[in-house]
Amino acid sequence: MDYLKITKIAGGILLVCLLVFIQLSFLANLPFPLSAINLVFIVLCFVTLLLDYQLGWWAGCISGLLLELYSVAPFGAIIIPLMVVLVLINFLFKLLFTNRSLSSLLALSTLGLVVYTLLHFFYLKLFFVFGWSTWNVRFDMPYVTGILWQIGLVIVGLTVIFLPLRFFSRRFKSVFIVEGRR
Repeated sequence: MDYLKITKIAGGILLVCLLVFIQLSFLANLPFPLSAINLVFIVLCFVTLLLDYQLGWWAGCISGLLLELYSVAPFGAIIIPLMVVLVLINFLFKLLFTNRSLSSLLALSTLGLVVYTLLHFFYLKLFFVFGWSTWNVRFDMPYVTGILWQIGLVIVGLTVIFLPLRFFSRRFKSVFIVEGRR
């Protein structure tokens, strides 16, 4: 392995650690609507769908493990739904969507967040029902309100990331193929 590749890998790991650090130490301490921002999920969806699936998958593994270390939930309650969602949204992106547009990014990320939340909820319920955990999560109005806020903030966050990159990069702009005149 050459030094450039090692530097890229180490830099990526440090960026993922910084992202998780910002999520856990800064965003979690903001007042309610803003504390629902899931910055890790936003960045992972963006990287997985628009940059590189493998890079997003590895970043998901590392960030999921780091988030698990600081979570009070049973082990696996974060990383398992996160990895399932990353695989699912990549599969749907390859199967159904043909371009890297804002609408496809928002649709798949919103679907991914709903699936992530449901998997997380059922994982925690399963542990509680079998008596492996005393932590009971309820599907009540504050829980649903938090989910709705999180969906809205994920949409805003992805839009804030996507639009400037679309303006400054050719990679995300639409390309039209015009048939030449004869």
